[in-house]
Amino acid sequence: MLLFLALSGLAVGILLGLIGEKREEASPAGHDTIRTETLVDRDSTDVLRIEVDHRDQPGWAAEQKEEGMLTEDGGFPLDASMAARYLLAAADIQAENVLARDLKEVTEDLSEFGLDKPEVTVTVRYRDGRTARFFIGSHAPEADQGWYYMRFEGRDELFALDAGTAEEWMMSRSTLHSVEQPRMQASRMDHILLQWKDREAEWKLDGSITDEDASDHWLMIRPDVYPADGTEMSRYLSIMESVRMGIYIGEASGEKLKEYGLDQPRLIMRIHMAEGMTGYTDGEGAVRTEVLPEEEVEIRVGNMREGSDFLVYVQYHRQIALCSTLTLGPLIQMEPDATLSRYVVSIPSESVRKLTWTGRGETRVYEILEEVSTDGEGNMVTEKKCLFNGTSVPFESFQALYAPLEKATVSGRIPESLRWTAQWHTEIVLESDTGRKQRIRLFDCDGLHDAVQIDDYGVLFYMVRGGLGFQ
Repeated sequence: MLLFLALSGLAVGILLGLIGEKREEASPAGHDTIRTETLVDRDSTDVLRIEVDHRDQPGWAAEQKEEGMLTEDGGFPLDASMAARYLLAAADIQAENVLARDLKEVTEDLSEFGLDKPEVTVTVRYRDGRTARFFIGSHAPEADQGWYYMRFEGRDELFALDAGTAEEWMMSRSTLHSVEQPRMQASRMDHILLQWKDREAEWKLDGSITDEDASDHWLMIRPDVYPADGTEMSRYLSIMESVRMGIYIGEASGEKLKEYGLDQPRLIMRIHMAEGMTGYTDGEGAVRTEVLPEEEVEIRVGNMREGSDFLVYVQYHRQIALCSTLTLGPLIQMEPDATLSRYVVSIPSESVRKLTWTGRGETRVYEILEEVSTDGEGNMVTEKKCLFNGTSVPFESFQALYAPLEKATVSGRIPESLRWTAQWHTEIVLESDTGRKQRIRLFDCDGLHDAVQIDDYGVLFYMVRGGLGFQ
């Protein structure tokens, strides 16, 4: 049984000195004999309600409204495995040993056993109207003795309760609940809104989650409308995916939300995930797939607790739990501008099929063609060729021209004091093998810099003149 644990011979020897030399004559005969005492012996279904009061932390109370399940006052269920253990412990209450047959004959000072202010007071109410109440005091005098002092209401004895059972009753309320985790998958995310107290930012996937290069198609839509950097977005999506709830704190009542700063959170995350497929391994080791529905998760981040964790509320789970600063810190400190793409070109060299350069009254057109042939061994060989304004040129020449363009980055965000001309002086239009297009326009800023516009998005950045290589 859960509450039964035989006391070793060594513990018995130490027990002989438990009461102390000054009270040795007052100790009743037989206190040095191991004798398990059954205090309550019922079926777990007889348990109606359990009330646990801790000396130094909040207690809890729960009822068995459904067989095998405990539901806290307020309607929040305990973890199923924890409920089963507590119901069994409440139905089958046993003392490991009787240390004294009459506690009053040993001492009037309950503080010697930690029973004046018990560590835990447990009250069990049964369906027939009867009640059992017991008190758990301090640990045995020696560290290696596996029991605690216990007193049972209505009995005169001083009991020993095995440490395993005692410490289970001492567990904090936060450990009684399984914490539901938000189902976050970076591969399904297609819309993100982050709201801080002083700013907000929003991104959407400009395409489908099934696109091969989906991570490169994120677009910031607030506060600016501008292409996002694929590497930075992948990093933040990975952080969001790794958000895990830790210790359960409580149900999300209005009072608790306010107490923990969740009514005015430091950060709100709203993450939309498209319908998508996920894989998992079943109990037999076989790989299975599951189609997950479209869903949106809202997570609120409140106050910091003890300098190491944030209090977090996941909207549809009705739970307040802790979450590590290591996970949430980068999101709380995030500067939205950091996600904006600093690269001018978004089509890689292996995908580009056409480049049209226009500037200063001149137009240059590069077209990439693929010719398929058979080698001497009958293998299919694909060879890329380049046409410059209709004339064949070595493909390697185009690669040399495109390399600096592909690596070009902006120099910085345009300050309010910097102005640019209304008419662009250079335009580059790129087309990929999938039909995707990108347009880049450069505007005069000053003698050293050009303002840069990508497609029809706002002019946010400038770059060193000549930074695109062959302009």
